[in-house]
Amino acid sequence: MGFRPGEATRRVETKPSEARRLVRSLSVETVSEVLSKRGETPKARLRLLEQIYRMDGLVFGLINKYARDVVSGGYTIIADDEESRTTVENWCRDRKRGFGKFLRTVIRDCLIYGFAIYELVPNRANTEVLKILRIDPKSIDYKREGGEIVQDEYGYPLAFVQTTQKGRQIELPRERVAFFSLFSLEEGRMGISPLEVLYKPILYKLNMEEAVGESVWRIGFPPIILKVGDEKHPPSEELVTKLEGDLRNLTSKSAFIFPYWINMEAMELGRPERVETYLNYFSNIIRECLGFPRIETEERGRDTTLIDYERTIKALQTELAEQIEEQIFEKLAAVYQLKETPRISFVEYSPTTRLSTARRLGILTRAGLLTRDIKTENVLRAMEGLPLIEDTPEERERRDRLAKSHPTMRFFSEDAEEEEEEEEEEDRNEKD
Repeated sequence: MGFRPGEATRRVETKPSEARRLVRSLSVETVSEVLSKRGETPKARLRLLEQIYRMDGLVFGLINKYARDVVSGGYTIIADDEESRTTVENWCRDRKRGFGKFLRTVIRDCLIYGFAIYELVPNRANTEVLKILRIDPKSIDYKREGGEIVQDEYGYPLAFVQTTQKGRQIELPRERVAFFSLFSLEEGRMGISPLEVLYKPILYKLNMEEAVGESVWRIGFPPIILKVGDEKHPPSEELVTKLEGDLRNLTSKSAFIFPYWINMEAMELGRPERVETYLNYFSNIIRECLGFPRIETEERGRDTTLIDYERTIKALQTELAEQIEEQIFEKLAAVYQLKETPRISFVEYSPTTRLSTARRLGILTRAGLLTRDIKTENVLRAMEGLPLIEDTPEERERRDRLAKSHPTMRFFSEDAEEEEEEEEEEDRNEKD
């Protein structure tokens, strides 16, 4: 097939890349339609958020870093009643219970879907909690009647309904479910995912990344321009058809020999370096929304920005600890009939501030403002992830003996404190 009358050039169309088709599937119209659907947990909306997590490398890395930093330092179970503390700690440390896996996934699910949900599986007699199992957020919803959530007299949902892959619905009472959410509004019980807020910046960034990749590929493999014929040698239909077929089958091993009236050259393309500024712009929006320092700030390593990130981690640890105590430990206390509900304390993620904290505690101790009693020491040990010390008469006596042999170690117990006060009173009387 040669040139048609009046045709000066011919363009050979190429198929869109697979990445381009995936990015196009995440259109603004699509998310607007999905987010406007009725119901608080539409599966399409949650699938869309999950797809964003799977596709964007920056989002994937930042969310996984949060999930790691919040719980990677370890935790300590605290309670005044030793039996209650031991029971809950043994349950958490038992790998068969699944508490460790829960800690590795709860933050990730909250950031992707807006909430995380787990089932506390009891034995038949309801005298033991066998394990904690993750429930796919896409498969769960509140129990509803006539489209409205079934609630108790205080406005709390009575139960959840899980839909299996085969369409079977399983009702889970509230007592068997542990529900977690980091960001929420009063009208949205299921929580808010940061990826919903970041949808447009992520979409624009994905499109730009795909465009940059295609531009780089074009620079390495630029479009071919083939000029056929001159004034003395007009192009024939047969020659153009043959050359077109050769170009379609062009590979890195292809070689051509042309007469002088046929000229092949590569099209000159612009450089994609300037797009990096826009990519950094959208990347910084994503990082700031998720609580991470900007790219240029992290490269410089400014302590103030890193300290701010550590404070964000601390706030998430505090929120997660409170919800664990409410959603898991209170239910364990009811099943095992414990005297009190233990607390959980996560070791702070603070490589920048930990040294300054240690110095501050040392100054307070030397000034006598921080006493070295067992209860205070256990609080500090919990902060550092160290084993706690039992408050027993034998331990207090041992510390009193140690305090007498080391005068700089003040106030190990109330007895030692009283003895030191008596000695100081005697010294004052002798001086008078």
